[in-house]
Amino acid sequence: PPFTRKWYWSHLTKYAPPTPTTKWKKFSSKEGKFSIWFPGTPVETNQFVTNSILTAEEHLLCVNADIQDAYMVAYSDSNKFDEFMKNGKAHEFLEKSESIVVAEANGKILSQQETTFGKYPAREFEYKAGGKANYSVKVKYIMTGQRVYSLMAVFMTGSPYPEDRATFFNSFQLQN
Repeated sequence: PPFTRKWYWSHLTKYAPPTPTTKWKKFSSKEGKFSIWFPGTPVETNQFVTNSILTAEEHLLCVNADIQDAYMVAYSDSNKFDEFMKNGKAHEFLEKSESIVVAEANGKILSQQETTFGKYPAREFEYKAGGKANYSVKVKYIMTGQRVYSLMAVFMTGSPYPEDRATFFNSFQLQN
């Protein structure tokens, strides 16, 4: 996860520019039932996420493109997600998930929006990590029944590359 990575709070050194989006590669996950463009080959890990809402296994695919940027897609399955959708509480669940993530980083929300992804409920938000951390995170949650997808772009607050984030988020597609 981005919070275990060493982030430098003093950036006097110039870092190499990010990988141009023209060199990004399409990645497809048969198990995850999605495709997305990454600036490299993702590393896959599994972890258990436990919070006040639920406990679920999370499948995480991450590319640390350079010292400044990381791109991640995670997905978790739970019958509780389907219950939230059937009860009309999907957006409420996604909003609470946002609150938990931002609180864990002692972050400050910069923007947030309840939205959809096709026919599915979704939530987009961006936050700046608290303390001496010098990074921000843009997140998109998508609930598709028993599965929730989390798309995350981590970037140094002072060096955002919005076109890279747009490429990443706009390239996400669900597959059967």
